[in-house]
Amino acid sequence: MEEPGNILAQLAAFWDAVVFQIVSLKETSRLYQVGILLLCFALATLARRWIGPIYHEWMRTLTGRPKWQLRALIVIHQRLRLIFFVIFAWFANGIMAQLYHFPSRRYLIGLLATIATAWLIVGLATRLVKNGLLRRFITWSLWIYLTLYFTQL
Repeated sequence: MEEPGNILAQLAAFWDAVVFQIVSLKETSRLYQVGILLLCFALATLARRWIGPIYHEWMRTLTGRPKWQLRALIVIHQRLRLIFFVIFAWFANGIMAQLYHFPSRRYLIGLLATIATAWLIVGLATRLVKNGLLRRFITWSLWIYLTLYFTQL
């Protein structure tokens, strides 16, 4: 069993890491990256609003398909914004990699693209779990774990 002092030291180190990440957002290059990520999210939202109804109407025309295929299409439809965000974020990361040789100039973009990709994979993979409560628990647990893992917190 761990000592209370050791746990408090770990919590203090965790809090220091969080504060450092928040303070580092004041740097100009980080602000540009936040702006690019917000633009990616806005483009993903617009793409979802544009493609979503078209995709939905196409799904309604499908007949004679097995239930699992229709359910898979519905899951994809529900995750369209995240799918588009992942595509735009990785595209922006690639452009930033071509423009700047320093990884710090695209660190946040790559980090959020990685986390969003992991969230998308978890969201799609956990649909295999039939029990709704268990699926929700597994999804949230994996999202939290992966976010903490990739942010090294």
